[in-house]
Amino acid sequence: MGAARSNQATPDDVRDVVAWWLDRRDGFKFPKEELYYRLQVCSPDLPASEGWPDFREGYEPPEARQAREQERYWQSLVDKWKPTIDGWPESTKRKWWKDIIGDSPELRGDGESIYRRICERLEARQEATV
Repeated sequence: MGAARSNQATPDDVRDVVAWWLDRRDGFKFPKEELYYRLQVCSPDLPASEGWPDFREGYEPPEARQAREQERYWQSLVDKWKPTIDGWPESTKRKWWKDIIGDSPELRGDGESIYRRICERLEARQEATV
């Protein structure tokens, strides 16, 4: 802790590093040693997610696992609702498209996200009727 203190790290900086490490400790070959080293370089200028050695081979960090699971979820919705959406007349597709952009203007120009949002709304409607 002395090194972290001499680097102007606050207790919150140290807590952030430890919390990051706790979620990923299985990814390191020598987890305790890696935490010790990382605390030696802890400073307010170094985000908790940076300054670590590479993970051991085959380890999948939580962020990658969550992204993979999220992508699998989206793909299942698209697979489920694509035949329905493809069967709509163009006017219906345009209406849904405009509704999504009206609710989320930041999606303008992002066709994939808009399509996913349409699938998500269709899924929510279906779940509401069950």
